[in-house]
Order: sequence, then structure tokens, then C-alpha cells
Amino acid sequence: MRITNQRFAVICAAAAAAALLFPGCPPKTAVPPASRDFVSTRDLAPPKDEIPKIDNVIPKPALGRTRIMGIQVLLFTSKTQAGLDDEMKRIAATGADTVIVRVFNNKIDNKADRFYPFITPRTDAGVYFNTDHAPVVSDALSPMIDAARKNGLKFWAWMTTRYAVWGDDPRQLRAYDFTRKMIVPAFGRDLFDDRKVADLVGLYQDLAAYDIDGILFQDDLILKHNEGMGETAERLFGSPIRPETFYNNPHLSPDGSKYYAESYTDRFREWSRFKAARLSAVAGEIIKGSRAVRPDLKFAVNLYYEALSRPENGLAWFSQDVDEILKSGVDYVFIMAYHRQMMKEKGFTDLGAAGKLLTEITSRAIPAIGDPARVGIKLQVMDWDTGRPVGPEELRVTASYLKQIDSVSLVFVPYVADAPFTEMRGIFRTAMGKEN
Repeated sequence: MRITNQRFAVICAAAAAAALLFPGCPPKTAVPPASRDFVSTRDLAPPKDEIPKIDNVIPKPALGRTRIMGIQVLLFTSKTQAGLDDEMKRIAATGADTVIVRVFNNKIDNKADRFYPFITPRTDAGVYFNTDHAPVVSDALSPMIDAARKNGLKFWAWMTTRYAVWGDDPRQLRAYDFTRKMIVPAFGRDLFDDRKVADLVGLYQDLAAYDIDGILFQDDLILKHNEGMGETAERLFGSPIRPETFYNNPHLSPDGSKYYAESYTDRFREWSRFKAARLSAVAGEIIKGSRAVRPDLKFAVNLYYEALSRPENGLAWFSQDVDEILKSGVDYVFIMAYHRQMMKEKGFTDLGAAGKLLTEITSRAIPAIGDPARVGIKLQVMDWDTGRPVGPEELRVTASYLKQIDSVSLVFVPYVADAPFTEMRGIFRTAMGKEN
């Protein structure tokens, strides 16, 4: 996946492919027509070795949680350390206290993320910190931390989980293929295999060895409705995983281009709750292992807005459940409340409609998560499709719909050279109760 101005369109398209279409629900997928019979993983030869269950001890959130005023960075443009220092200075000038920076470089379907210009890459995919658990593109993390510290910024690392697969075996997951009506290999790490989880914990421990303040889990810590149906998952689930029992009345669209279902079954919802619990347990293992290295390290998870606006869909489409997420021991929940994305997915033509949804999401998030400071609202400052910055007035109006803006955490996404920095500074100041 290439991190460019078009990358967000790819992300949105991937999210849109995550679930079945239902009457009255926003379209979240277009599933290809089926052509063969369903099969269960029980029809596949299971491995001979046992897969132990991971430790379910829940780590406690780190002490000293405070509100975050942050900016998330997909890519810096500078080719030198001096230029990197200047970019961090620009971020700090907005009133941000935290910078959240990508520390991974993925390659999916032969499309790789863009490299930071100030490094010389050793490989086309991997991570930006020293470790024995993944290919190292370059130690870009050290100079980025130095630049942040020079400008008084806290530094958070933004790190992948499910897509942390590099080398010869990137298709460790299993997913249901609606065209072939069978379970097939899929891109991603098998998070039901504790050996893969243990290796992921080691990777995060190496990241935690750096002078960082927090880690944000990438939004790939999800499982879509048709993902995760492998042998390891089935043995932990305790009974056969049969996709034919998950969907009520699956049928083709009139033009034969899409696959619909009237609803999900109770069996599917049981399966989704199991997946959400497993993802929480995996996050808990990573948090516990990382805090063994850096005890005061904070963690945040990216949450799709549907997990709050329509929790049943957030669970079905992404295996995300707020209660399960909080059990992992995360300190913050960052809600991807991107107004233009919501307008596109919901078919809104009026910014006010997206604003009302933003108000609803914030209103639900605060009681669900408890402490308003733990609620991070992520605001979009660039159009994913065009790559152009959101206008200052549009950003100001969007932020005005935030409930309790003076008590929640805020994160602007993404940092780009032509972002509306003056308006971002004004919103940060309003959030912090300062005069503009």
C-alpha cells in the first residue's frame, strides 16, 4: 500500500469492502458472486502441533493520562535533519503537544508505502527501527524522535499489527472467498496463532526500547466479516466455522455484480464477538510486553466510527467493540471521525449532516469510554480522493460540532505542507480554553 495522496482512497475502498450490504445500512462491501459450495476449515488438514491460548491477564492502563493535542504524520517531505527539525517546528507552532509518526513501511500487492526522504532504504518493506523481528528499512525513528524533542513535542509511534507480515509468507490469514465459496489464504498475520502473536510482541518490545511516549495501533487491528476463518481460529473458537451459517438469504444483485444478504445470523454474531475478544487479547499481550520494557508507555487504538454510531455494524464489519477494546488496557481510543469520508459513505451532501453524526459519535464515546481525556477525536484535514487540504472554514465548522471539545483529546490527520495550520491552531486553542 503506497502512502500517497491516493492512499486514503485505497483505505476507504478497503473499508468499504469489509461487510455485506443490508437494507437500511450504508454500503460497506460489494461481494463478488459465488460459484462453488461452502466448505469448512474442518475439511482442511489441521496442523499436528497444539496452539496454546495466550495469557488473558489484562494490563492496567498506564498512569498519568492527560489530554492529547496531536498531529498524525504519514510522510515527512524533508531530505535533511535540518528540514525535519523545521517540519517538527511547524507542527509545534500549531499548539500541538504530540506528534504521531508512521514507523512501518508496508508492501501490499506490490504497492509499497513511500519512504521518508531523509533515509536510504535497505529494503522495500519493514519497519523504521532496529529489531530482529522484521526487516529494517532504516532507523528513521531516532532522528524523528530527536527532531520532536528539540521542539518540545511528545512522540508517539504509529505501528501496524495485522499487516506486520514481510518476507515469504505474507498470506497467513484465512478468509471466505464469496466467488469460490471456500476459505482461502489472505494477506495478513494470523492473530489466532500465539506463535505469531509472540513474535509481534517481540517486535513491539524493540520499538518500546526507544525514547517514545506512546504507540498508536494502526487501523489494521481489525478482522473483516469474512476474515479469520482458519484452523487456529477454529480450535480457539471451539466449534466448526461454517460460513454458510453466518448469512441469512445471501443472493445476487439484479445485475449480478454484487452479493447481498438480508442480515447476519446469531451464529455470525457469536463469531464476531469471539473475534473482537481475541483482538483485545492480542492488544493486551502487546501492551503488557511493551510495558515490561517501558512501564509508562501509553497506548491508543484506532476505532472506526461505526463502532459508536452503529455498534452492531462496527462489530460485524470490523470485529470492533468498545468494551472489548477497553479490556486490552489501552489508554486512549482514537475515533476516526473523518467528516468527508462519512459524507461519502453516508451519501451526505450537507456538512451539517456529517456534523450531527460527529456530535452523536462524541456524545456516545464519552460515557462508553469513561474519561473524556481518553476519547481522541481524529479530524480530517485532507480530502482522501483529491489530496487537497480541507478549507479553513470547513474545518472550523466541523470542529464546532464536537461535544465537549474542551475535555476530549484531538488529533488532526494527516500532516501535509499545505494543511490549514492557522485554523488547526485556533481549534487547539479553543479546545484548551485559550483565547484566539
